[in-house]
Amino acid sequence: MPSSEDALSKVVTYRNKSSGFDVFDINGDGQPEVMGIKYFYAYSLKGKKPHKIRAASERKSFYAWLYRKGYRYGTQDQVIFDKAPTSKFIGKKAVEGKTYTNVPLYEAEYSPETIQFYQCKDIRFVRELRRVSSTYQVDRSLLKLGLQ
Repeated sequence: MPSSEDALSKVVTYRNKSSGFDVFDINGDGQPEVMGIKYFYAYSLKGKKPHKIRAASERKSFYAWLYRKGYRYGTQDQVIFDKAPTSKFIGKKAVEGKTYTNVPLYEAEYSPETIQFYQCKDIRFVRELRRVSSTYQVDRSLLKLGLQ
């Protein structure tokens, strides 16, 4: 991702249809799976702040809200989708792709993000630090790195 706001608007994004699933052979066993994650939280926003929980944060209740229908529980409580449509792209446009049948849900473990805090004494330093990337020419003096 670019490190400046001006360059961010130039990033080309591709978005699947909301009715489509991401289906991959995630663990390389030859069996396609629907990509999921063990994160059972959904909330609405009011402005830019969380407002209201939209679904119970318990696995089965959450899936009933998220997927509504078209899935069942198999052995060992694994979720299996009767049909899992995907999207494909023609140019930048998402269109209906392949539909998989009887495909299991792969539930990746959720790893909470870590946040690093630091005391801000110089806002110019912080702004420059945010932009550091392999494609950005940093101002070494602002970052107190000396000349090289």
